[in-house]
Amino acid sequence: MPAAVDSACSWADRTGALVRMLNRSSQPFIAADVDARITYANPAFEALVGYTLDELRDRTVHDITPTAWNEARGQALLSVLATGKPARYEKEYRHKEGGLVAVEAIVDLDLDDNDRPRGFLAFITDIRVRRAAERALRESEHRFRELFDQAPFGYHEIGPDGQILAVNQTECEMLGCSRESMIGRPIFDFVVEEDRELSRQAVARKFRGELPLKPIERTYQTADGRRLSVSIEERFHLDEQGRPISIRSTVQDITDRKRTEQALVASEARATALLQEVEAKNRELAFSEGRYRQLTEGSIDAVIVADRRGKITLFNPAAEHIFGFDAAEVVGQDMSMLIPEGVQEGRDVGRTLEMTGLRKDGSTFPLEISLSAVDLGGELQLLGSIRDQTERQRMRAMLGQSEKLASIGLLSAGVAHEINNPLAYVANNLAVLDRDLAGILDMVNTYEQARDRLAAVAPEVTARIAEISEDLDWEYVRDNLPKMLARTREGVQRVANIVSNLRGLARTSPPKMEQVQLPDLVEGALEMVRGRLRRHGVEVSTRHEGPPRVVCVANQISQVVLNLLINAVQAVEQFRPSGGGLIEVRTATLDDHLAVEIRDNGPGIAAEDIPRLFDPFFTTKPVGEGTGLGLSISHGIVSGHGGRIEVESCPGQGTCFRVLLPQKT
Repeated sequence: MPAAVDSACSWADRTGALVRMLNRSSQPFIAADVDARITYANPAFEALVGYTLDELRDRTVHDITPTAWNEARGQALLSVLATGKPARYEKEYRHKEGGLVAVEAIVDLDLDDNDRPRGFLAFITDIRVRRAAERALRESEHRFRELFDQAPFGYHEIGPDGQILAVNQTECEMLGCSRESMIGRPIFDFVVEEDRELSRQAVARKFRGELPLKPIERTYQTADGRRLSVSIEERFHLDEQGRPISIRSTVQDITDRKRTEQALVASEARATALLQEVEAKNRELAFSEGRYRQLTEGSIDAVIVADRRGKITLFNPAAEHIFGFDAAEVVGQDMSMLIPEGVQEGRDVGRTLEMTGLRKDGSTFPLEISLSAVDLGGELQLLGSIRDQTERQRMRAMLGQSEKLASIGLLSAGVAHEINNPLAYVANNLAVLDRDLAGILDMVNTYEQARDRLAAVAPEVTARIAEISEDLDWEYVRDNLPKMLARTREGVQRVANIVSNLRGLARTSPPKMEQVQLPDLVEGALEMVRGRLRRHGVEVSTRHEGPPRVVCVANQISQVVLNLLINAVQAVEQFRPSGGGLIEVRTATLDDHLAVEIRDNGPGIAAEDIPRLFDPFFTTKPVGEGTGLGLSISHGIVSGHGGRIEVESCPGQGTCFRVLLPQKT
């Protein structure tokens, strides 16, 4: 037992077994005499206030209690003495090192053998964490109440009988009532009288599940008698069993909107009546302004009408889309704000012109405009039908580029044919040279074996041969000549492979399905870009798994693989200009398809661009580096084979294109 307990007061001596238990307890505990002088404190209490038991014996409970709490504490102790019943109250202790410790105390009497009070016993609970949590909860509730009351829309909650359970300040102000006057009242009291019974029945049916919750409109009556149109969104508040216990509703004041709609309806009615009157007086007009507007608004072409001064009088929705202006922004303005070049009635009417348009953002675009003159009630109007030519011109340029590429492809076939003939001479001569080199080397070896004997009879010849050998560096030539010939043969063979692949890609004969080796198609495409790969330090790994044969149009699938390889090379070169690029090519069987995967460690593709990758003329490459046709053509080829192309990409982590072709026998 600690020394502090050994020197404990008489209470501790009398309750030795209890003291031992309290010394091991985490619950703070103290005992005091009737004068509130501390006679015992367990280690948990020592830790709570920072004082040891020896230090506490010299103090009363008053000494470690702030003055503000002493009166309440004294009354609590007097109550315990007077009634003999335990008391529970909250207070604070002053910690030895400063600061206050909030606690809850349960105080009871310490009675002698004759049941007379000789002091107090108190169990203490540290409530600092609880108070902090309560304070945070109060602050959170306060913030929620502020948000709830300051929301830009009304809110109320009603029970099955329609009684209001909660309402925010916004709805109170909307109806001109206080929250106190609304809580407990049926919501139907605030609905206009002619709709109350309908509203009451609707609430009952909703709680019975006979009527779904959906946005509704109601008319409320405010405290000062005004009628208020509101839009209500409802949702159920459910209990733990999923049964509705209340309906929570948000309420929007749409009175102004309703008035505007009503005014618009009235205005339209007046306009209709006016149009009918004009039609009655002017039967000779070909069409009324309203019908004319309907026709122009339904047109897919931009339609602009201007008077003889060039002021715009009509601007249809298609024109709004093309130019970026709202009709209200341009009606009454000069036509030159849209077409800076201007149009002239006498010169341009009845003609179709190509001009330049000006959008709201300041950008220009090519357009085609057809002008005609229309007589509206004796006033001549210019009607312009306009089409944006941006996409047409872009497609025209791209098609020209595509035709150029096709011409290059056909030219490459002719060039390949012309290269093949001299290439055959070189290959044959290399074969002859390789064959004859063995004899030449054998002859030289024979000479070297007889060199010493030859030197004895013809020293000047031997010396001359030695001089030529030294100038020639014969030993190096002899050792490396076979290797040079072998490398030359490899180079010639590589040129022959490239020429063969070019001829295959440029072949214009009708497509023919045939069974080919898929790895051979991949290797042929790789051969076409291998030089570029080597120059830019791009490493390529290939792996072929599963059945190698596929039934396809060989030159078309070669074109697809080559397109994907070129895209991968360009991506890696752009992302890793200093080297470290990697392209992995794999052929395998996936489900019932043969697959070619081309994976690179380039920059990847943004998620928003992936759905558009196979659209014609769409490209993410810099201007001048792509036509936007490669993937579109590849997609068409693979789809024509009954297959598909899949894309996996993550920005910064590379891209994988997967070509899946059906297995056919």
